[in-house]
Amino acid sequence: MLKTIAVAVLGSALIIGSGLNAGADEFKLIPSVAIRGEYNDNIFFDRDDAVNDYIGTASPGLEIINRTERLDLNLNGYYHIIRYKDTGDLDTEDYDGRGKISYQFTPRFSGSAAAAYIKDSRPDRDVVETGLVQNARIRRRQRYDGGLEYNISEKAAAAFSYLYQDDNWDSNDPRNEDLTLNSADMMFTYNLSSTFESTVGRLNFGYAKADYETSKTDYYFATLGFLHHFSEIYSLQLDAGPRYADLELENDQNDRGWGGRGSLSLIYSGEFTRADLSASHDIEAASGRRAPVERTSFVLNARHRFLEKLWLGLSTGYYMNESSSKEFAAFQVDERTVRVRPRFSWEIHRYVNIEGAYEYVYVNDNTDNANTDRNKVYLQVKFAYPVVE
Repeated sequence: MLKTIAVAVLGSALIIGSGLNAGADEFKLIPSVAIRGEYNDNIFFDRDDAVNDYIGTASPGLEIINRTERLDLNLNGYYHIIRYKDTGDLDTEDYDGRGKISYQFTPRFSGSAAAAYIKDSRPDRDVVETGLVQNARIRRRQRYDGGLEYNISEKAAAAFSYLYQDDNWDSNDPRNEDLTLNSADMMFTYNLSSTFESTVGRLNFGYAKADYETSKTDYYFATLGFLHHFSEIYSLQLDAGPRYADLELENDQNDRGWGGRGSLSLIYSGEFTRADLSASHDIEAASGRRAPVERTSFVLNARHRFLEKLWLGLSTGYYMNESSSKEFAAFQVDERTVRVRPRFSWEIHRYVNIEGAYEYVYVNDNTDNANTDRNKVYLQVKFAYPVVE
């Protein structure tokens, strides 16, 4: 049902966007195809019996962009044909369809919405975002979110956002439980520059509900923080506050309690270099597990433009994922993950881009008293030609 609604919403957005083309500041229709060659020395992150292979992926896609003074619309979809050289039983086809739209209703009031429908199957699909390694089971994810923002005055603003996510696993493994996540939050900001130069105060509070097959968690939080600009290129953002979580199992057992959450980001935005160093701690819904986890992470993303069309980047992260419940053995998670990924992106022609990367991931699973690592290297060529612009 939700999938049908998503298709209808994105289809309507496309029709609306196309209808506005006559007055659009920018309208593009961009078909593309990407070819990727990859070597992975431990596909399943297995400590004792590592499987290595060469992997080829062909990804035809289509992107639609429509921008006007008030509207910003982007629709894109990709179909990934994945083939393994030696382990042919892993051959599969994944896909990824996304759409987002934002609209400025008045100078003070704006809204946005987004939707995604994704089928994926790779064990490393979540490691960059969460540090968690999955198995090779197929997951179908639906994700919908939207928000409203209103500028109350020249100094004050308020924003509301809502997220719905549904993860469905094609798996009989009891550890791969389907997940439904609903979350909503409210953000208030106020410009404090009259007291603290170049500083914006932030107040955020919200609620989330994570429903698994054998557990459900209600989560409440509030944070107080600020965004401070040291200069045009340096800024610091800090948010911290309390949170309360209530975990309920299917046998009516409960684990509830208070804790803290927080995030810190130091951002550098230069003419040729951008870097973001962040640290965070919170309870997060964990796809492919049986309940949320308590996650602490430290992440660095940086890139530098050496030539007009050549970018070099570095992404690293350290993640500590632990069970949000300390009482129930069936829900225990205690994993430490380190990842490092240097990469480059080079636009060798207006329509042709080459991208390559090396990625190292190390996982220490204290629950199973095991550790493993994986090396991956890939090179991708993407051809994208705007047939309408």
